[in-house]
Amino acid sequence: MISRITISIIWLIFAVLFFLLGFRHWQASKNVISAFPHIVRPSDELEKMEELGIDIDKSIKRFVPGFNLFLNKFNKSKQRQNKSAACGYWIACSTFFCSVFGMER
Repeated sequence: MISRITISIIWLIFAVLFFLLGFRHWQASKNVISAFPHIVRPSDELEKMEELGIDIDKSIKRFVPGFNLFLNKFNKSKQRQNKSAACGYWIACSTFFCSVFGMER
């Protein structure tokens, strides 16, 4: 039969693992993808850039706000996911204390 000390050591290993995974997810929640900058390139009136009859500057001007909105939503979603995962790991880590200190002596 496995002794209580052995079970406590196994729980301690899992508690440390869960704490570290929670910490890693919390740190990952701080990482964001920065907004896509719209750089206005200098051009003359004579130099109108077109590709297949479409004005490139106009297309980029329409693309950038939508893409930045997508990046903003993506960043918020990933932040929420990572913080939820971190809290889940820390709750699992706290079961170590409940199990060890709740065991009958």
